[in-house]
Amino acid sequence: MPGQKIAEIGSTGPHLHFEVVIDGTQVNPTPYLALFKLKSNAAS
Repeated sequence: MPGQKIAEIGSTGPHLHFEVVIDGTQVNPTPYLALFKLKSNAAS
C-alpha cells in the first residue's frame, strides 16, 4: 500500500528483515530471491 511504513532504523543499525508469508504462513524466501536474481541478470 502506498505510504505504508516498511522499515525503521533501530539500535542495531540499518538492516532489513525479509520474509514471505502466504495465507498467514511463513515460507522459505529462497525460491523467490532466486527468481528475482534471474530477472535482474536478464535486465543487464
